[in-house]
Amino acid sequence: ISCINCGTTSLGAYLDGHAHLSVGTKKEHKFFVMKCADERQGPSYECDTQAYQKEFPSLPKGCEWNPISGEASMMKRDFKKAFANMKCPGLTQSDLDSTVAQDAWADVWGLDISPKYFFVSGAARRIHKMMPHARMIALLRNPVDRHLSHIEQKFNMMVLRKSGGGTNSLSTFQSCVDAVAVKWGFSASGEGAGPSGCSSGMLKAAEQFLLDEKDYSYYIDHFKIWFDLYGKDKFLFIPDTTLHDPTIRQRLMDEISAFAGVPAFQYADDGPLYDESLTHASVKKWTIPNSLRQVLWDIFELDARNAELYKVLGKDLGWTAQKVKK
Repeated sequence: ISCINCGTTSLGAYLDGHAHLSVGTKKEHKFFVMKCADERQGPSYECDTQAYQKEFPSLPKGCEWNPISGEASMMKRDFKKAFANMKCPGLTQSDLDSTVAQDAWADVWGLDISPKYFFVSGAARRIHKMMPHARMIALLRNPVDRHLSHIEQKFNMMVLRKSGGGTNSLSTFQSCVDAVAVKWGFSASGEGAGPSGCSSGMLKAAEQFLLDEKDYSYYIDHFKIWFDLYGKDKFLFIPDTTLHDPTIRQRLMDEISAFAGVPAFQYADDGPLYDESLTHASVKKWTIPNSLRQVLWDIFELDARNAELYKVLGKDLGWTAQKVKK
């Protein structure tokens, strides 16, 4: 579980390369917010355990899955041709078809990297009912950075949809952020470039997006629900800045292996885990005045909420309203 836009795609793609970990058919299964969810079937609906298990196909010993492909939440494997998605040196399809003994299957744990589980009502309860001994990896990101990344993605998709893909959504979003800064009185420092290029309708949308979904940034409120069910010891907390550290990849993977209770796995190389090529193609770099970031920080009351989170974690993550270069 994790906040949306916190680096789950990069971490998930790398963990999927572990010999004992697999995302199965896709990165984000969303089973407990779509196929078995309070909103869709009601709180008394019983989840189909077998249907969920089928999303994590067994892997014969001596084989490994080919990498998942796609970007962000759309990363998946095409299992219509299962053998074509496996690397099995010296084995044929008939060999695999005749493999029925239980000890012939590799010992692989499933990874369901669906950030929405963290926020959606009822998801934690349903997951706990089916998997009371599950373990959770929680990526944590500065709430303002996470919020801005998320709403930029939404804004870009809206612009591209309305323009049929013919509008530069990055420049439009940047213009609208600057326009909001002007409207809210935060452009005097010269941080904002002015409102040119943003229509009144887009300006209204940008303002709405900036103030929408504040509860996504209230991490501690959501963690309390999960802690009541699982306890804090079933969680491994990873700051997103860790993914940008070029020296920590193997150490982090060893820590995750130990936490998950699977054998350690030696990766071929080291370097930062964060891979920008895996994120939504429409999301690029843009700037926002620090003064506007501070407004969002204050509106979301993040000083108090983050202090409570730090107390639970036993660690100060050092988040501030100001943009910090990674």
